[in-house]
Amino acid sequence: MTVWERYTEQQRNEYIKYLKMTAALSPMFNQKSSETGAPYIDSKFQETVFAKKF
Repeated sequence: MTVWERYTEQQRNEYIKYLKMTAALSPMFNQKSSETGAPYIDSKFQETVFAKKF
């Protein structure tokens, strides 16, 4: 069993939802997003969301 599988489906879905919301706002924070098209999610934010959800 992986660490991800230890959490409920609801917890996983909420975590994914928060990351998607942040990724949607990423063009406001990433100067290179127009060049790469890739969403920018700061690792500190990922840690905060992970700690909050799990």
